[in-house]
Amino acid sequence: LMAVHYGTGRVRSLALLMILEAVGNLGLSIVLVRHWGIEGVAVGTLIPAVLVHGVLLPMGMCRHYGISYLRFLLTTTVGPLLAGVVTWLALRVLIDVEATYGYPALFALAALSVVIYAAAAVLVRFAWRPVLVEDAS
Repeated sequence: LMAVHYGTGRVRSLALLMILEAVGNLGLSIVLVRHWGIEGVAVGTLIPAVLVHGVLLPMGMCRHYGISYLRFLLTTTVGPLLAGVVTWLALRVLIDVEATYGYPALFALAALSVVIYAAAAVLVRFAWRPVLVEDAS
């Protein structure tokens, strides 16, 4: 989404959001490092990043281009996340976590993961098609 802002010349709003994220990151990290140590710094970095890149930038882009924010979230975030959960569940069923695998088996498992994820993404997309079509009208 940052590239969209750069490409459309909306650099001023992007710069303001990046400054907001940096200030929030620094402030939260300083406060949370006292209570949680390095994990506090991680959480202090995560919260502003999620707000800026997960909420504010997408909302601004959707508003600017007249795109439904709900449809945007369903197609770019929730759908892929659900496909990832389906992939994880399938791999938990198929893989023995106690076993030791060699490189050929690991490459095969990586390929299998891609196939499972692609199939799950297609299924999620078709399952939500009526919702997305209704939302577009």
